[in-house]
Amino acid sequence: MSSHKDCNCKNYDTIFVKDLVINCIIGLLPQERVYPQNLIVDLELYTNLDKIFEEDNIEYSINYVEAIDIVKDCVVKAQALTIEHLLGIIIKKLHASFEGKLMGVHVRIRKPEILTETKNLGVCATRFF
Repeated sequence: MSSHKDCNCKNYDTIFVKDLVINCIIGLLPQERVYPQNLIVDLELYTNLDKIFEEDNIEYSINYVEAIDIVKDCVVKAQALTIEHLLGIIIKKLHASFEGKLMGVHVRIRKPEILTETKNLGVCATRFF
């Protein structure tokens, strides 16, 4: 796994989305293949905001509405068996969609409704490009 030291960048800023709830089909269990459940997704998009600090133009940033739409589309369409696989799909799609602007990403997916013994479980990954 990369670290921010590997990204060869002097400065990076973070655009974040916290607690994005998406209803979808996900999971290995038979009932999970039939009944949708909520996933909770957190995003940190690492970029350089120096240009938008100077000029108020969204072209100099990553549009978080577009990022949210990308994540929602990935989650709903994938109907993945595992949240680990879904995590990879989201990271690849965000990287492809914001290439040249996105220095890195941290994505966390939580699956709160599957086990009664725990409030939450999930996966997360950080990648720098």
